[in-house]
Amino acid sequence: MQFLSLKDLFIALTLIILLLCIREIRRLKVSVAREVQKRLTPQLILELIPGLDKQAGFYLHNISPFLIRDITIDDVVFILEDFGFNLECILRFNHVEFLKPRERTRLTFSLLNEKGAPREKLTDAAIAHLRSPDFKVTIHYANIENLRFSVVFGKKGEKFYMESFKPVTPVDPPYA
Repeated sequence: MQFLSLKDLFIALTLIILLLCIREIRRLKVSVAREVQKRLTPQLILELIPGLDKQAGFYLHNISPFLIRDITIDDVVFILEDFGFNLECILRFNHVEFLKPRERTRLTFSLLNEKGAPREKLTDAAIAHLRSPDFKVTIHYANIENLRFSVVFGKKGEKFYMESFKPVTPVDPPYA
């Protein structure tokens, strides 16, 4: 019965260290790929400018250096309080084809009743009444590589804040 020589132990130790280094390199490659993906994620800001003037409306602002395309906004259901009466209303936003980097666009929308019928008379003046109700807006969009994202904005008063953000398309790192 012969024990391993010092040379054999040194080779075994080197092999173990090499395997641990390869595992760590793979982990770091995945981490770097995720960080690069995060930096390539387009970011949006939703704004509400209330009032009755021509500036009033919802605005979507692309604050990233990347093109955002295929922007869809889910219908928003909220309660409009007017002179003591509560009206359930639905905001339906039109599709936006794309937003260039650092571009800001005014969103067009229609106001519907709870059954989905248009409320033309209220649509023009709706922005002035949207100061008080709190609601959430869910926006879906894609980047130039067709990776899809979803962001939820909550509204408190006249300000929107980002409530959640998630990639919809699973992103597999290229170095897995």
